Amino acid sequence: MKSINTRRKNKIQNGGKSEKKSPLYYILKFLRKTDVVATKAAGASFWEIMESKLIADAKINYPAYFYKALVLFFISIVVFLLLLRKFFEKFDIPGGSFIDMIVNKDVLHIAYSICRIVNLLFTLMIVVFCAAKVTKLNNKVNIPIPFPILLVGYFISVIPYAYDLLTLVSASSIVLMIYSFFCGGKKANTWSLISLVENSMLMVGLFGFGVIFIYYIIMSVYAKTTGSNEGVFESIIGRILLLSSITFVVLNTLTQLFESMISYNASFWAGLNSENSDSNSNLNNDCVSSNEETEENLKKKNPSLEILLNVILSGGIVIYLIVMTIIGMIPYPKFWVVGDQIRATSNIFSKLGLKFTLTPIGGFTEQKNAGDASPIQSGPIAGFTYR
Repeated sequence: MKSINTRRKNKIQNGGKSEKKSPLYYILKFLRKTDVVATKAAGASFWEIMESKLIADAKINYPAYFYKALVLFFISIVVFLLLLRKFFEKFDIPGGSFIDMIVNKDVLHIAYSICRIVNLLFTLMIVVFCAAKVTKLNNKVNIPIPFPILLVGYFISVIPYAYDLLTLVSASSIVLMIYSFFCGGKKANTWSLISLVENSMLMVGLFGFGVIFIYYIIMSVYAKTTGSNEGVFESIIGRILLLSSITFVVLNTLTQLFESMISYNASFWAGLNSENSDSNSNLNNDCVSSNEETEENLKKKNPSLEILLNVILSGGIVIYLIVMTIIGMIPYPKFWVVGDQIRATSNIFSKLGLKFTLTPIGGFTEQKNAGDASPIQSGPIAGFTYR
């Protein structure tokens, strides 16, 4: 009713004519609605319930250990067949060619690509949960939070999922290690689909940055043309997209660096024993491709110091993978206690970190009644509110 009276009053003041809105008004109205939808979606109770089920109730164990059990079964079969092939070769027993048809670099190329896809999907799930949690907390704060602090909040939100991500990467790393041995020093490449997903997340970040920039330009132009002294609001959906993209890129880069270290070490030993392999210092040729060009023997390019360093690296990798396989990959419920304890402790530290960074003193507001301070401020457009 108040809104109708206001419009009637404006119409009388303008000589009986309704005030003509600027085209920017309707553009901003549409953009603002997208922010409202994004805020409501992030604040939905579904995300909190789902995270509680996965982390607090440890429901994540069942799908995670089922997948890791399949990976371990595949690795066991591959290792068994490779040992069987060695046995056939030693005693000149026919059957080695049949094993080569089952276990080869093409099969391992597919297996490792599937592992990488699972890692990417899990990372995307983590990013979605982080975005929902941080956005919901940010909506409860009545003072602006700088972009770097929000990014820190995203990384803190990752902590409860770090253990499960690490175990998934460990599983894929074992497959990668075997795959790298078959590549004989060449690059252990994956499906092009994986690069497409990674590049798509980069484009999401660029799109979010573009949305924030467009918001700022439109709001600035509107403020100047209408003579408003109000500030401009930042795009919520653009901020979510940009922060999510950065978080995904950082997590994916860390997992790739870890896998690259294992791949390098395995490729080193594979190339050292290969009479016709690519140089380990130039892993530009894909393992599964049509490129058959080769370089000089890798043995001529590995000094004793490099061999010693790879021996130390191999020892560390083997010990780490054995430990992670026992406590994080074997589907035996008694071993799940370790992961549950790590998740519970990480969740506590994550909540404390988010409370410290995203709810500064004097900035947290709980609206218990109509008289409480509201974290929403008036915007330069009539009928709009913004943070």
